[in-house]
This record gives sequence, structure tokens and C-alpha cells, in this order.
Amino acid sequence: MFPVDNETIAEFQTRRRQTWSIIRPWTFVTVGGFVLFGVTFTFADRLDDRLMNLFIGTFLVLFLSIGRISFTVARLYRCPACDTVPKDRGKVLIDPEECANCGARLK
Repeated sequence: MFPVDNETIAEFQTRRRQTWSIIRPWTFVTVGGFVLFGVTFTFADRLDDRLMNLFIGTFLVLFLSIGRISFTVARLYRCPACDTVPKDRGKVLIDPEECANCGARLK
């Protein structure tokens, strides 16, 4: 376990805020895309050309927004001590007390 290093904590919190400010609009786009995807899927039995285009467009928007969120998290949301994304059992930790990889205090 790392000793408490206020510089590491401040750096991680800055990275966390920066990551969230970048992915916030993409998160709303993703949620909206899932809602629209669900609505178009509900009417899948009546797919005409317009609805099919909306269905495909929604899928592409979902793909792009999830990709952008993943790219931003992988690039910015990193522990300043070991430069890895804080994860536990393969899941990204949203606001961890310490890095699961190296044990550095992050909060």
C-alpha cells in the first residue's frame, strides 16, 4: 500500500473530472440511442425503409458513442502512480478509494 500522496490524489481527481466532462454528452447520446433502438426494435415486425434506416442509424450512433466513451476512459482515466485504468475483476471503478492495481490512494 502506498502512503497518502496528495499530489497523486489531486492528479487522479483532475483526470476523473476531465474524463467525465468529455464522456458526459456521449453518455446521454448512448442512453438516448438505447431508448431509440428499443423503440425501433419494438416495431421490427413493421420495418419499412424509413424505420430500417432509423434502426441502422441508431445502431451506428450507439457503436460510435460507446467507442468514444471507451477510448476516452482508456486514454485519460488512469492511476497517476502506475498508469493503468483502475479496475476490479475487469470492471472500471468509477470513483475508487485506491488503485486496485498498485494500491495508491486516489481519494
